[in-house]
Amino acid sequence: MKDYKDLTVCFTGHRRIIHKYVADALLRAVTSLADQGYKYFGVGGARGFDFLAAKAVLEVQKLYPDIKLIVILPCSDYYSNWPEEEKQEYSLVLQKADKVKVLSDHYYRGCMQARNKHLVDASSVCVYYKYTNTGGTAFTVNYATKKGLTTIGVI
Repeated sequence: MKDYKDLTVCFTGHRRIIHKYVADALLRAVTSLADQGYKYFGVGGARGFDFLAAKAVLEVQKLYPDIKLIVILPCSDYYSNWPEEEKQEYSLVLQKADKVKVLSDHYYRGCMQARNKHLVDASSVCVYYKYTNTGGTAFTVNYATKKGLTTIGVI
């Protein structure tokens, strides 16, 4: 029997999407991974790529109803400063998620990095969208590589 980690995929990517085909590439990647038997898809709940990844998992779930969307939030007040429209959009994603896990009651310096490490540590595959080698996405892809995950870039 496979370990849950062997069946789990995480996502990391920039908040700003500068390539117009990222959503389509995500759909293809999630479909392919579901077809290979991956069941659990963890996203970090951020704007941009995380949101697109969550939407892709929910779309592919229509064809593969046994896959699960897991949203890992760094802190409970994560959305407090977001514009109302974005809060509403993410609220819908959270309602459709199979599991939502909050790592901390409040924001603290380093909580985003803790969330990213949590996602990687629970996964065997990391799907990423990275167009610069700095910031949280670059850290997470490097961490995933060091931990021996299969990494799949969507650009």
